[in-house]
Formats: sequence, C-alpha cells, structure tokens
Amino acid sequence: MALRGQRTDDGQAEFNAPKWNFREPYVNVSAGVSDAASRDRETIRPDVELARFREIKKIRQMLEDGCRDKLFTNLPKMALERWLIEQATVPYEPSKRKMDPLLRKPDDAGVVRREIEFEIPKRIYGMRQRKDIKRLRENLNEYCAAARDWLRRLGTEKNIEDLLQEAEKQSNLAMDESDPIVKADILEKALIMLRDTASPMVRLKVKPVLDELMSSVEKQAQDAVDRLWKMRHETKRDETKQVTLFYPHGERSHFRIGSPVVVKYDEDELYITTGHVLKLRSLYTLRMRRDKSESAKGIEVDESVESEPKGFLDAVYQLVRRYTTFIAKAGQMQAAAPEDVFEAMREDFGVCMESFGSPLNCYFQRFGSAFPDTDVHFGSVGSFFRNEPVEGSFETGPPYVKETMDRMAVRLDKLLAASNRPLSFIVFVPDWYVFYLLRIFS
Repeated sequence: MALRGQRTDDGQAEFNAPKWNFREPYVNVSAGVSDAASRDRETIRPDVELARFREIKKIRQMLEDGCRDKLFTNLPKMALERWLIEQATVPYEPSKRKMDPLLRKPDDAGVVRREIEFEIPKRIYGMRQRKDIKRLRENLNEYCAAARDWLRRLGTEKNIEDLLQEAEKQSNLAMDESDPIVKADILEKALIMLRDTASPMVRLKVKPVLDELMSSVEKQAQDAVDRLWKMRHETKRDETKQVTLFYPHGERSHFRIGSPVVVKYDEDELYITTGHVLKLRSLYTLRMRRDKSESAKGIEVDESVESEPKGFLDAVYQLVRRYTTFIAKAGQMQAAAPEDVFEAMREDFGVCMESFGSPLNCYFQRFGSAFPDTDVHFGSVGSFFRNEPVEGSFETGPPYVKETMDRMAVRLDKLLAASNRPLSFIVFVPDWYVFYLLRIFS
C-alpha cells in the first residue's frame, strides 16, 4: 500500500495521516441501509488471507508469463486489478458454497481478456486530445511498427499490410496540410480506421493462443477458490502464529500520528501509519459498542489506550492484507475527496455515509465497501450493490473502472426511481466518464 512520505525534524520519514469525523450519527435501517454484513460476520483468519494473497500472486505470474511467452507483449498495467474490482461489484454471499470474497467470478476473466486485446497489436492513446498532432502521429507510427512485428511472428497478411500502408499515406498527407484542425482530423480518422479494421484482424490471428491462456487462468482461479474454501472450513489456524505491530522508527515514533507502523503475520510485513492504527481502533471500538446495543452517536473513543481490544490485531492484518492484495498496482483507480469537501457535504447536504469506502479511507463511522467480510469489523454496512437506501444523502465515489461505474449508474437510477422519500447521491467520477453517466440517466 503506497503511502507518501515527508521528512521530520529528526530526519526520519513520516507518512500522511488519515482524517475522519466519527461524531455524526450513522444512517440506520430506517433509511433502508441494512446491517446484513454484520449479521453475516465470519471468523477472522489471517492465515487464509495470507494464502489468498499468494494465490492471487500465482495468477498474476501466470498472466505475466503467458503474455510475455505466448503473446509477445506485457501484461497490461492494472489488468488483474480491473478484474478484481469488477468482481467486487458482485454482492458477496458467505453462505453460498465456495464463494470467495475476492475471487467471486473466477470462471469469467473477460475484463483481463479485454485489456490484453487492447494491446494487440498496440493500444491507441490520446484520441481525446484532438489538437495534439504530434501525439496522434506518434500513435499512428507506433501502431504500424507494432502491427508489423506481430505479422512477422504470425505470418504476413496482405489485407492488414494494405491497411497499414493506407494509414501511413494519410499520415504523410496530413503533414502537407497547413490547417492544424484538418491535420488532426486526418490523423484521427486514420487511427480510427486502424482501430476498427486492422486491430480485429490481428486479434483474430492470435485468438487461439489467447483463448488457451485465459482458460488456464480461469482454471487456476477456480482451483484457488477451492483451496481457500477448504482451508477455511476444513483446517484450523496455527495458533502459534500471531499478528504483531511494531514501530520501525522506534517506540517514540508511535506518538507521531503519521509515523509508519508494521503489521506482521508469519513472514508477511505490511506498512500503515500510527494514524491508521488509531482510526481502526476507534472504528473497531465503535462496532463493539454497537454490538452491545449501545448508542454510537457522539461516542468519544480513548485513543491513548495502548492495550488492543480482543481480535483487533487479527482484524487489522486481515483488512490491510486484503486491500494491499486488491489494489496492488491500482492506486490511481479511485480518488478520495479531501476532508474539507466531506465537511461541506455533511454541513450543506446532510451526508453522513460513503457508498464506496473502506476502513482505511472512510471519513464517517459507517460506510459501504467492497469487502464486508474484512470491513464489517470496522463499521462497513456491506456492498453498495446489496444495500437499498430509501432516504438520506450519500457520498458516492466508485473505483474508476467503466464496468463498475456503469453498474453504479444503473443502480443509482433504480434506487432514485424506487424511493418517494428524500434521497440523494453526490457522485464523483472522472471527467471522461461524465458522457457515459449522462447517457445512462437519459
């Protein structure tokens, strides 16, 4: 998990600390937000979570090796993470036999296939930057070079070569134009022609190899789910292995809210901050008090207590290990709003809950999240795609994956149409998705 660092006066690294506001009352069942996640709470198993990370690592290695050795390309950046994020939109049902909380659709890696296909023969970037003539021409030249590399390996295809030559001809014609708008238009049309005609022809030639790779990956994922299910339900945890916290900069550093903390289980070491530990302890304590039917409104948590609540360290490791596995290389696929924006939403719109949060980045004490099994111990109400709010105001900032945002938009439309009470969602999406969002709502 990436944490930006800065130097303190004594020269040691200090990391950004989380901020939150847990004094607000949370949205309850009267607003249609259920506590199904709490009712379905599972036993915490750090050993199973570590095994899950290792299974995902094997799948990633299989994809990287297959792309390099069989498809002569690199695994697209964040292809695996996009698949995991897409699976997170499927509501997790722990009662369903052999349903894994991370690999919920192991037999359908269509998102990974799509990402790989985009790279064959070459992904075309910058189509939205019409005025960037230099970039458009670079795209075209890089595409033609990559396509010819593929053809040398697969066997020359005259129809494809004719398309490449036509695109290069259009590129040369564009350079003779004096009007930059006309020049960009010619280059863009040539790129679209390659994308819509040449790319499918090259992909068709590699389809058998890609089919074989994706079949192997899906089989590996299904076998991983079987192994993890058996481990959870048929084996007991090794109690000699315990989760520990330690401060790499010395015990004094735990008084600095931004100092790093290592969460360790077996040989696995994960970094968070002192601020995260305080925040997670607060959330964990609030959840324990709710379990005892005490009001969570206005609770002040003693953050100076050094002894940890029962089960807390196991829950922290399981949580951090899950999100580190999940987001691995996907740090730019979701952005959290600044704290002052959350305060403005709370004061002006009555927002007191996030639709897509996590215990590590939430601002309020109750939130929807992708992983109810790990997050419920810290206040999660479960998946946005499972809850059915009918009243209230919600901050909604999904991961920046088109499939996830599409499903979010359809669900928002359905929720708003079904409610006759005050219900609103403040939605944060990247600018490139606004067009799709408006089209879905229209």
